[in-house]
Amino acid sequence: MTSLKKLQQVSTGRLCVAIAILYALIAYGSLQLAFEGTNASPVWPPSGIAFSVIWFLGYRVWPGIWLGAFIANMLVFIHNGWTPVPAFPVSALIGAGNSVEALFGVFLLRSFTEETGPLSKIRDIFKFVFAVLVACLSSATIGTSAVYFIHPAAGISFDMVWFTWWLGDVIGILVIASMFLTYHRKSWQISSVQQALEVVLVGIVLIIVNGGVFMGRFPEYGFHSHVTYLILPFAIWSTYRFGFPGAILSILTTSIVAVCGSINHLGPFLGQRVQEDLVIVQCFMGVIAVTVLTLAAALYERQKAEEDIKYNEARFRSLVENSFEVIAMVDREGKVVYTSPPTKNVLGYDNSELIGHSMFEWMHPEDVPGILEIFEGLLKTPGAIVHTVCRMQRKNGSWCWLEGSGCNLLHQPAVEAVVINYRDITERKKYEEARVHFASIVESSDEAIISKSLDGTITSWNRGAEKLYGYTSEEMIGRSIEVLVPEDKKEELAEIFQDLEEGRKIELLETIRQRKDGSLIDVLLTVSPLHNDAGMLIGASSIARNITERKKAQLAIEESERRFRTMADTAPVMIWMSGEDGLYSFCNKAWLVFTGQSVGDDFGDGWRKRIHPDDLSRCMKVYLKAFKSREEFTLDYRLKRADGVYRWVLDTGVPRFSYNGYFGGFIGSCIDITERKMAEEILRRDKESLEQLVDERSKELIKTQKELKQFSRLADIGTLAATVAHELRNPLGVIHLAAYNLKKEKAELNANKHLVNIEKKVWEGNQIIDNLLSYARIKIPNYENVRILNVLDECVASAQGRFAEKGIIIEKKYDDGMDFIEADPNQIREIFLNIINNACQAFAAPGGKVEVSARLEGEQVRVSVRDKGVGIAQEDLDKVFEPFFTRKSKGTGLGLTICNELVNLHQGKIEISSRLGEGTTVCVFLPVHRRNYAETTHH
Repeated sequence: MTSLKKLQQVSTGRLCVAIAILYALIAYGSLQLAFEGTNASPVWPPSGIAFSVIWFLGYRVWPGIWLGAFIANMLVFIHNGWTPVPAFPVSALIGAGNSVEALFGVFLLRSFTEETGPLSKIRDIFKFVFAVLVACLSSATIGTSAVYFIHPAAGISFDMVWFTWWLGDVIGILVIASMFLTYHRKSWQISSVQQALEVVLVGIVLIIVNGGVFMGRFPEYGFHSHVTYLILPFAIWSTYRFGFPGAILSILTTSIVAVCGSINHLGPFLGQRVQEDLVIVQCFMGVIAVTVLTLAAALYERQKAEEDIKYNEARFRSLVENSFEVIAMVDREGKVVYTSPPTKNVLGYDNSELIGHSMFEWMHPEDVPGILEIFEGLLKTPGAIVHTVCRMQRKNGSWCWLEGSGCNLLHQPAVEAVVINYRDITERKKYEEARVHFASIVESSDEAIISKSLDGTITSWNRGAEKLYGYTSEEMIGRSIEVLVPEDKKEELAEIFQDLEEGRKIELLETIRQRKDGSLIDVLLTVSPLHNDAGMLIGASSIARNITERKKAQLAIEESERRFRTMADTAPVMIWMSGEDGLYSFCNKAWLVFTGQSVGDDFGDGWRKRIHPDDLSRCMKVYLKAFKSREEFTLDYRLKRADGVYRWVLDTGVPRFSYNGYFGGFIGSCIDITERKMAEEILRRDKESLEQLVDERSKELIKTQKELKQFSRLADIGTLAATVAHELRNPLGVIHLAAYNLKKEKAELNANKHLVNIEKKVWEGNQIIDNLLSYARIKIPNYENVRILNVLDECVASAQGRFAEKGIIIEKKYDDGMDFIEADPNQIREIFLNIINNACQAFAAPGGKVEVSARLEGEQVRVSVRDKGVGIAQEDLDKVFEPFFTRKSKGTGLGLTICNELVNLHQGKIEISSRLGEGTTVCVFLPVHRRNYAETTHH
């Protein structure tokens, strides 16, 4: 079946070509037995092939049948001396007849039988034969008419040709197609060596018998059909032993041997012509085929019937033995004659402990009289059925409730007993008792508990609902729940039912409902779905609690809180509140104005970030100690203002307690005391001696002079760099141009190492000049929206081109989610190009791998460049950003200095970590959005 599925998935064109080739080969061989000049062969296996491929592969492959028939007939006609003019249309019509025959036959068979097993029953065999007989009329009629009307054959009647044609197609389908149509059955499988040997033996016997019949020599020109009866016992034996495979084996064996014998002018059917002998043989084969196929179908039907009986018997036994219900049989006196295996699970007794004993021995004494009366009434009415409930004692001494039914079948000879079906309902009894108990709890509850169906009809209404809504249960049961829902809440009710249908429970929904007097009340509602025993949603149960007073109290609290917030926001000092966990829960407007934060930014422990780092440890120690002792505290510290300036504040905190003494946290206030601190600082400085003040001023003056000299030296460096760049670029450009022209004029110089070295040194000289100019001309960034990954790709591509000959591999690892950042594209390109070039130069030997990664971390982008080169010594890591510091044999030592300056101008930072012999990692952090420059400089 797997091979068939694969064939069905092959394209139509390929299938048609393969079928055409197969059909043409078989047809060409079969046409060698045809009447001369007619192409009417009494042996026509291609019809069976055509029928089978249409059945299994569908109607789409009919062109392959037509093409194969056309090719085979054209070849035979031309071989027999026909010219192409009559041969072409006759062959085309014959091919059309063969295609129509297969299509029509399959259509009829599918209309009559089941496609999955068309030859499963005796009636299917006759339907199959009928479909074949009718379908073959088309091919015989079209083919014979084409031959006789276009190029008639001499000496052969139209009737003889038509009958030979029709019979050959019929037998071809009966013999060949029946083999494929029955192949799907499991009976084709050989399950043992013994069965395989028996198949071989049957085949040998059939060949010997058929050889004796059809290969024997009989008096010429006589029919000795009585000899053929010898074949029937062995064909029947083969069919009886192996079913359809045996039938097909006998049909194929007999067909092959009979045709071979007739071709050699042997066998019991001898006439003037071989073709006439074959016609008789084919008639005989048709009878044999129909006979053994019918016998095989009968055997198959009987086998299926026996399997069904065994299956049903096994299923019934399994149902009885594995049923949750117990089946017992008792006689007229109530003695047990049979119990099913589940009895052990229910009562704990084995069958041997029950059979022969009265069922009343284990019944509860209080239930015996009633059950005995029911049993005696049941015995009086054959076929009657009664239902009852009673208590039975288990083997362990406990009592269980059983629910059962008894049927009087004493009048049936096959049973002669009262059949009792019963089940254990002890848990159900407990559930019913619990349900009654629960119902009493629901009824006595002060909360409104209501049940309703899916359409909103109220099915239960407790006393709590009467108190809450004012309606009695008689007034509400049977009415819609919409009576309690105000008009503006109708949509809410529909949403509740929608959620229930989708399996969601509604918990603690605050809503409004309407009482009988028309007043509105606030309720806290919980709605749960109700399911039946099968798990189907049948309704909903709601619990409602009156929260009107709580809502009023909540509104009063909210009003009090609004008044407090108004007072706090209008106070001239900064007010804060914290919970018992020490985290801020409130900051007034003065605090927000001072810090420049929005509501919620400083909640929790966000306020700690605004305390000066030098004061944070001292403040937290006092703050936490006060929380632990729950005592008032006062401390001063520096707090960052909105403009980034730290101001001194005096913070006072007072613990808060509820009416029952519960500690709720602290409330505090902050006052700006910067001016007071400044005055104290001025007084402190005034106490210092004049000599010390002069000394400090002198030191500041000396420092300022050094800084001025440094700035002057850097300015001179910038001027010198511009002059050097101007003076050096011209000769370097001339040298580069000369090297280029030499390589261009003489191709053999392209690989000259001296020219390559000249170009390399010119490039290095230009790089030194660019670094000097970059350092001298660093400017404020010209911000644009830059796609950071595109810039990185450009820098990686540039480095790959430059260091390709050294075998450096650059691997990129970018995270999703990064897009544009605000930056100067030229400056960040210079940053990344410098860093990547340094990484590529960090390897002492050819080869090496550089990893460039980028990811988004909050509001900034982190770009890392990692190499496994020679690394940097720990004592040099603090100097790498200093101008003109380098451990390389070449370079100015300005690359990382420029990168550091440019990153700082972008309000970012650059970090370097390295170990000698292990490699270096450079991380650049750039903000996605630029910050206010003044803010940055203040910070």
